[in-house]
Amino acid sequence: KTGVSIGINSGPAQVGNIGSRRKFKYGAFGTTVNVASRVQGATKRLGVSQLLTESSAARLNDEFALRRLGAASLVNIPLPVQLVELNLAPDAHWPRLKSHFEQALACVEKSRFAEAQVLLNELAVNFPQDTPTRKLQQWIEQSASLTPAELGVVWNLDTK
Repeated sequence: KTGVSIGINSGPAQVGNIGSRRKFKYGAFGTTVNVASRVQGATKRLGVSQLLTESSAARLNDEFALRRLGAASLVNIPLPVQLVELNLAPDAHWPRLKSHFEQALACVEKSRFAEAQVLLNELAVNFPQDTPTRKLQQWIEQSASLTPAELGVVWNLDTK
């Protein structure tokens, strides 16, 4: 891991000067920019270097190594955002990690936690450094006592 993290969101944004006569800056602002900033912050919590929103990932072709990580609740963003990891250096094992993780995530989203846990346990053995796998296992453990109505989104990233 390089220590550099990137969050990408696509959509309309405003660009210009903001501030007062004494102190101002030129930059982009608006909801699209705020979501991108929160997505960048989520990279640290999920242990990945590059994260995109679903709308950005949809603009890419199949040549990119993408893995859906699920819905996230972000600081000051009213609706959950679907997050997608962008792996810039996938190895030969990436397709298996991606496939099994996305299967486990789909099970979690359907409240089939035992099935998800089996898949995640296998991933944890084969890919011990994969932080999203460990985080999803923790989420299942913490959510075991909640009803489906209480579960909400998978990732609660409501702190910066």
